[in-house]
Amino acid sequence: MARVNLREMFDAPDEAQQPAVPDERVEAQTPAITARVNFEVPRDVRNAFKAWCSNNDTSVKDELTAYIYRCINNS
Repeated sequence: MARVNLREMFDAPDEAQQPAVPDERVEAQTPAITARVNFEVPRDVRNAFKAWCSNNDTSVKDELTAYIYRCINNS
């Protein structure tokens, strides 16, 4: 399994400063059958991201789902 270094994927650490904007098109694309995505990150990174999500009134799931859609729609 390949490992991805997310720090290398972003030009600057502040690139994702705004929470994902809810988009009804994303909800419409969500399949009825789901799959779990599971990966490990350092605990301090996870805690910082979870705190950022909480401070921006969003969730880890919503942010990561929006990121995945941006990746596949921009390729």
